[in-house]
Amino acid sequence: MSVKYELFKLAVKASGVKKRTSRAPEDLVRISREKQAKNPFSLPADDEEFQYTDHPANGFHCVCIHPRGVTADCAIMYAYGGGMMMPPAARYLQYAKHMARLLQCDVWFPRYPLCSDASVLDAVNIIYGVWSEMATRYDPERIAFYGFSSGASLQLSALLYNADQPQPLHSPAVFIGIAPGGCPADAQEEARMRELDAGDIEVSASFMGSMRELMAQGRDDVPRYMIDGTGGTWSALPPTHLYYGAKEVLSAKAPAFERALQEAGVPHTVTVRENMCHCYCINPLFPEAQQDYDAIVDLLGEALGCPSGEGRNDSESVTPKHLTDNGMHDHADEAHGHPAAKALKRVKNGTRNSKGHKGNTGKKRQSGAAFWDRTAFAYDLAMRKADAGVAQAAAFAASYLEPTDIVLDAATGTGAFACAIAPNVAFVAGCDLSANMLARARVKARKLGLVNTGFATGDITAIDFDDSLFDAAIAGNVLHLLPDPQAAVDELMRVVKPGGFIVVPNYFVDGKPADERFVKTAVAAGFPLNNEWSREQFLAFLGQAGLELVEERTFAGARPLCVAVTQNRIQNG
Repeated sequence: MSVKYELFKLAVKASGVKKRTSRAPEDLVRISREKQAKNPFSLPADDEEFQYTDHPANGFHCVCIHPRGVTADCAIMYAYGGGMMMPPAARYLQYAKHMARLLQCDVWFPRYPLCSDASVLDAVNIIYGVWSEMATRYDPERIAFYGFSSGASLQLSALLYNADQPQPLHSPAVFIGIAPGGCPADAQEEARMRELDAGDIEVSASFMGSMRELMAQGRDDVPRYMIDGTGGTWSALPPTHLYYGAKEVLSAKAPAFERALQEAGVPHTVTVRENMCHCYCINPLFPEAQQDYDAIVDLLGEALGCPSGEGRNDSESVTPKHLTDNGMHDHADEAHGHPAAKALKRVKNGTRNSKGHKGNTGKKRQSGAAFWDRTAFAYDLAMRKADAGVAQAAAFAASYLEPTDIVLDAATGTGAFACAIAPNVAFVAGCDLSANMLARARVKARKLGLVNTGFATGDITAIDFDDSLFDAAIAGNVLHLLPDPQAAVDELMRVVKPGGFIVVPNYFVDGKPADERFVKTAVAAGFPLNNEWSREQFLAFLGQAGLELVEERTFAGARPLCVAVTQNRIQNG
């Protein structure tokens, strides 16, 4: 576990939050009322980045966070947690703003009644009322539910409640719930919660038992699914993605929820992350949370087709979509007048390689992906010194590219080269074996405000694009990792037009002690190094492989980087 995560756990333990959840019901009610009195609603003042409007539902406030300069036609309902007993912490609004910033869409942040004085059915009615209001302002298929803890539970209940209505609302595009819970539905769940209690740093198992009466508030018309998740029409749910930490009491609900989703035939994923705490991925405060947080942002963006990236104005607004079934995430499909629109259309038309592959077997591809998936969360941190020359290398490569070029970045990793050259070309399509690496590449592109990048899973030795599709290609720091680098070069020459440039940046061994130590440490950690080339050996390989060297430069860093610009002389077809 990272130092940041260990410090986070110490801070949570020191806060005494778990001790508070262990109190008797009457104490929980008293504390809840005190907290609510100290936390009245206040509409934020407009700032340089966002405008804020209040949309009350049945007397409860709901803040709409609207990014300035964006014509947002999609929205997320962001439902915070607090065990149905605590008002929203100030940081939760900041988390919601961060999501609006990343996805450049409206985010609705509803306040709801707590079970100190109201039943869970009252709270669900507020959530349902906000959803109804949103449905009048946006295409129903461009609304997403995203919540954590009790907020996610309320959204789940609202979706089930909707199925009971005579005129139900159209389902949202997606539901993403972080640690939705409920009271134990049976003795087995209760026993499992008690087993998990010792490892949970935030929520006690006794709290889940105490909440049963508080959630009902004496009413006999509260559906059971609002109390413990049992029953209801689960087939009415949209694609659903649930996340739990394996060290939290509420993960005891995950098996029952997954069974309900499977039996209802709802497309879904249920992630129970090893060693993680309650709501670990609501914000990437520590490295272990980053992977799933990035995946959540991508799921929301894909489902909504909403723009992504920071600082764009209306004229740059674009719509990310899938590039057929290989997972390409577009950032330029509808950018009218933008050169990437034409480029992306051409890429789409050639998504699959119609002539088949001669590359690695599926078994090899999967094993390679497994290593990079495991290490993706720490890759940028581990390589920050070694990658010091990437910016210079990318600038050198860009000098051979044209503004109208469509470029393939094969084995893109976390997108360092793709993002560095994107401002100089029409479109960059990045492919990599590792889905986790690609998730980080997408976030990197989004944070840079790039609207002309797309990323897809793919093998450099069996590239899923047609012959001569690309004007140029980059294959950065990958050939030395492959057992058959010739297969990769053959594929690069196939998909690049005759005469097009193939830029190959690659680290090489210079014999210095520091470099030898780096290589030894990396190999011991499982780094798949297959070719320990010197600069001369690397350049000799490129020539033997059929690439014609145009120019090469070496850039200094923690590891020396040789950038070879070659030209494709193969006549495809």
